[in-house]
Amino acid sequence: MKFSTSTLAFLFLGAATAAPVEVSSEVAERAANCVVKFNITIGRSTSFKMVGSLPELGNWNYDAAKESTLENAQFSYAYFSRELNLAPGTTIRYKYGRVDANTGQFAWDQTGERSYTAPQTCTQTIFHVDSWKF
Repeated sequence: MKFSTSTLAFLFLGAATAAPVEVSSEVAERAANCVVKFNITIGRSTSFKMVGSLPELGNWNYDAAKESTLENAQFSYAYFSRELNLAPGTTIRYKYGRVDANTGQFAWDQTGERSYTAPQTCTQTIFHVDSWKF
């Protein structure tokens, strides 16, 4: 692609004289952190949570953790996700728990405690897929 001299001058000078743009603290935090979306497919349940070592994961307290998002439910399976903003290099520990829709019984995933370490450099949303072990 070719640009005329006047177009290049405009682009250069326009960039140099542009007013600073204010960025909200939430946008700045997301830009500095790694956005990691944890995904898991399990049988249907009435309540499904990712519980773990962060305040947003309830600090290991199932009742304090936020519900995971139901992304899709087809047939007898449901697809859940939970998005976290993690500082680069941060390691978290977590596990999954659910309440069965048919029996009302609570169960932890049999895999037990899991861990995840965010990469040192993040340029896009990271999708991390787990599987439920009955």
